Amino acid sequence: MTRRQNVGKLERISSAGLAGLLVLGGLKQRGLKRLLSLSTAGFLAYRAGSGYCPAYERLALDSTSSASHPRSAQDTVTILADPERTYDFVRDLSARDDIFTRFHLLPSAEEEGQVLWRLDLPLQRSYSVPLRLVEDRTNRSITLEPVKDDSPILRIHFKFTEGRNEGETRVDLIADYKIPGGYMGNQVASLLEPAVRTMLRSNLLRLKSKLEAGEIPSIEGQVSGRQQRSYR
Repeated sequence: MTRRQNVGKLERISSAGLAGLLVLGGLKQRGLKRLLSLSTAGFLAYRAGSGYCPAYERLALDSTSSASHPRSAQDTVTILADPERTYDFVRDLSARDDIFTRFHLLPSAEEEGQVLWRLDLPLQRSYSVPLRLVEDRTNRSITLEPVKDDSPILRIHFKFTEGRNEGETRVDLIADYKIPGGYMGNQVASLLEPAVRTMLRSNLLRLKSKLEAGEIPSIEGQVSGRQQRSYR
């Protein structure tokens, strides 16, 4: 009976390579170790040759798909400031680099009307993605999307709603992202989700601290959130 393939090309290649190493190592062993090495090598060789893995079938896993699926991370904070004030503060993206320590929104030097999404990485490295404003609903939401289609960042979305108590604002920060690489990329994206959510949480808490402590950059002379603003 022909089994449906559930092992992707990359995994089949790696299984074949590992099987070869186990054979070479197993021939140098004796007794039970040799038996285990050669048995495992046989299983991996079968997995590589047939593209079928019984363990994957039991777990309902399939790595043959080449499509990467988008993931979404979200966090929420309630701020003691009204929606208009909160919206104005976030909407003035040029002043936000003092808030987003690991998630920066900075004015883009390449083109007016764009900002850079920058993630600080270990060893003093960083990763930047140019973003453009695609939706601006005054005092309600701000949505940014990447300029380039091949970006792993799909969308950054701020949502502002009135809190339970008067003068409060609930801020939702959502990051949609996708890691290329098919099945393996999807697994990496899943593993990254807690880290992305932690990053969002950290920045929301800094935003809350800035607004509630009154450390707000002067917006004197700027248009109020009650009037629609747009990038040039």
